[in-house]
Amino acid sequence: MSLSKDYKLPHIDRRETINLIALFVIPNAIFLSLAGYLNLARPLVNLDYFVAIAFLFARNKGLKAVGFLLFILSCLFDILMLVIQIFPFMDLSAIRYFMPFIWVAPKMYLIAMGLGTILTFGLPLILQKVFRQQNYFYLCAVSIVMILVGSVVRDFKYRDQHGVLARTNYYYTNSQAWLYYELTNSAFVAASTQKAQLVPLKADEQGASRHLKTPYASKILFVIVESLGAPKQPELQQELFKNITAQTDKLDFVEMGKNYALGATVQGELRELCGMDVRYGFGLGQLDSRSFSGCLPHKLTQSGYKTIAMHGSSGRLYDRYAWYPKADFQQTIFAEQLLGLELKRCAAFKGICDTELTQHVIPKQFQQHQNDKLFFYWLTLTAHAPYEEEDIVNKQRVDCTRFGMNPNGQLCHNMQLEAQTMDGIANLIKQPEMKGVEVMVVGDHIPPIMDNEDFRPLLHSGVSWLHFKIKD
Repeated sequence: MSLSKDYKLPHIDRRETINLIALFVIPNAIFLSLAGYLNLARPLVNLDYFVAIAFLFARNKGLKAVGFLLFILSCLFDILMLVIQIFPFMDLSAIRYFMPFIWVAPKMYLIAMGLGTILTFGLPLILQKVFRQQNYFYLCAVSIVMILVGSVVRDFKYRDQHGVLARTNYYYTNSQAWLYYELTNSAFVAASTQKAQLVPLKADEQGASRHLKTPYASKILFVIVESLGAPKQPELQQELFKNITAQTDKLDFVEMGKNYALGATVQGELRELCGMDVRYGFGLGQLDSRSFSGCLPHKLTQSGYKTIAMHGSSGRLYDRYAWYPKADFQQTIFAEQLLGLELKRCAAFKGICDTELTQHVIPKQFQQHQNDKLFFYWLTLTAHAPYEEEDIVNKQRVDCTRFGMNPNGQLCHNMQLEAQTMDGIANLIKQPEMKGVEVMVVGDHIPPIMDNEDFRPLLHSGVSWLHFKIKD
């Protein structure tokens, strides 16, 4: 009697092989194409679908139901990890916050949401119907092998990209559900939600806001510029500001300098608006209004000013939607409030480009409040690290080689983007709505340079500021 037995693998023909490959490729191809169209980061292969499909095509009805649910969840996490790159959609409170803005979104967004909903619930049904005749042995085998192999190589990327909030997820294979879990438990999110403590800055650490003329002008535009450093070469600083300083015939005065700066953007905001620094975390929304009683917006509100704050990204970032009103900004303008205008977006946080705001929003706000005392605060965005080359409109605006910078390096791109923002501010000087406005422009922090270029010979440890007033 023989104790051995020959086992043969089930037969699979060419058509079944093609169908099996297509079954796993289709959902990944759809969402990868969507990510590519929107210029968002996504793994080439989302491993979640391999688990879902293994259950979806099981013989048992109960397992099929589990597979249907898993497939829906896989689609939702896939969509969520794309949406997060535009809007920080972290928890249920974020859902409540964003709901009012959905209905004023551009038609393209509404169509995308509708298609996403149809795709999430319709795709598993379509796949079940089209590929109902599947060799389940090979389907499970492929799923297991891909999950095992994908888990081993999940840290390898096909594109090296700096960023936060899922913008670095250019993996060959990974799980979008797992990436969401990692993101919501990351140090960035933890710092954003941890309750902060505000402490006063020393006298020599105060912001450029101390240079504002007193008594305060009836119209003030206060601009904190993302990653605006302080060049050691006076000629480079003048190059950045040249289209502003060239209009001295339209200005009562113009002055510039450099200022102390330490930390992240939020610390730059608190330095300039409140003369404060932050400790322990960036969850400023958890503080009460009394913590901001010494801030400039509160003082100006008490003096009868209309106070408005604007930022081209989502108000969810660093709780700005919550702490700006507590600092006594009576009105806030974030990307959500501007959805209906369909303004161009740039790479940084997929926020609205600075040039769009100087052209379409700021003059309109000053026109609307021409009879009010107005303090308009604008936190810029486009020059955020890693200083995307695609957002630079005119690369010849700053001749980086002339100033000793690598023309293909991050520092050069930073300077070109900063000059672009300054040119947008320069164009405001020509607008009739801006007559009589006092303008303060100051950097938030030293520009982070992550491509190993030695920036120390070129930049001071602080930030630049520019102060001028447009003639009446």
